[in-house]
Amino acid sequence: MLAVAERTLLPVVVSAKDGRSLVQRIVETLDPMLASIGVPVDDIVAERHAMQHWVVGKTASRSILGSLNDMVFQLQVGLTHFPDRTLLAHSLWLAKTPMKVIEYGTPDRATAAAFATHRALSAARSE
Repeated sequence: MLAVAERTLLPVVVSAKDGRSLVQRIVETLDPMLASIGVPVDDIVAERHAMQHWVVGKTASRSILGSLNDMVFQLQVGLTHFPDRTLLAHSLWLAKTPMKVIEYGTPDRATAAAFATHRALSAARSE
């Protein structure tokens, strides 16, 4: 199963075998994913806390749907050619793919930048 963040398109690949625990598997995969792209531990802990309330649904954005379809195709290729790669490794590989929706940036860099911006704004507010 492939899920993406709406704003940064950060992809997370998890097993789709049990729908009841899908959200929990996404949350558990997100921690090492964020750490791997350089998000500080304090930000990861805060994000996990903020993710206690979820909304899962279809996107209304055709741009995001197109990007998701591109990633699904790439994931199929990755799973075929690299079957021994972990789902986290597939997620990180997809996160390095330039995407038009985020101005040809990559989801990993867009996510790291979003966390850095949030951190800078929070610091500025506390001064």
